[in-house]
Amino acid sequence: MALNPQLMFNGMPIPFVNEMFVLVRDGVEFEVDKIPGGHGGHVKAKGVIYLSNIRLVFVATKPVDNFVAFDMPMLYIHAEKFNQPIFHCNNISGQVEPVVPENEHRALYSTHSFKILFKEGGCGTFVPLFLNLISSVRQYNRQMQQAAEAAEAAPRVDPLQAAQTPVDEMMRHAYVDPNDPTKIYLQQPAGESQLRRRAYHSSTISVVIITRQTIAFLFLFSAFDYTMVYMRKKEDPWNSIIAGAATGGFAAASTSAVM
Repeated sequence: MALNPQLMFNGMPIPFVNEMFVLVRDGVEFEVDKIPGGHGGHVKAKGVIYLSNIRLVFVATKPVDNFVAFDMPMLYIHAEKFNQPIFHCNNISGQVEPVVPENEHRALYSTHSFKILFKEGGCGTFVPLFLNLISSVRQYNRQMQQAAEAAEAAPRVDPLQAAQTPVDEMMRHAYVDPNDPTKIYLQQPAGESQLRRRAYHSSTISVVIITRQTIAFLFLFSAFDYTMVYMRKKEDPWNSIIAGAATGGFAAASTSAVM
């Protein structure tokens, strides 16, 4: 997990390279424990859930103390369960492991328990997509680990490895529950779409070309090509974005240039 991931002005998470957003769900309540700050480490907030082929991100409508958003890599989630209590709303509960920086010790970070409560509308679209996607991510990761072991490589789990999981077919055949306000991304969000993150614990943000062919592929649920980094001359306003990201000071002014 990662507390307060980088967000765009509209509240949407800044995507990683090759990240594909699958759906967005508004009107949920999110609970998580062991968050630094008040309330005994337990935080409860209302907001929006974003699901991608890499992670599940909750963004609070109103920040609670220092809690603005919570990022949960799909490969680090476990013990997930869909609950249908008689006297309370449907919810998904589970646990998520921390994304520990390479130069820090795992013992300094705790496993978090979380719960997503669907208090507004149904969840017949969200729940099957989430459970199917996390199952596919794990299956693909096992195949990658087996290949790494065969090549005698270190079996380190990279949370961004989940980006290689194919989700096109899953999205194409997703069941749409008329009572579920979840929105499926048939086309990737266009706003500020040139921004891409490259690592969980890096402030570097790349500016990437998205060609007309790529836009067509997005509409057809195909793979993305975000490989070309766009660099211009000193006088170009895009340089303010690249310079700000390089210094870790990604400022509001540089973001507005993308808008």
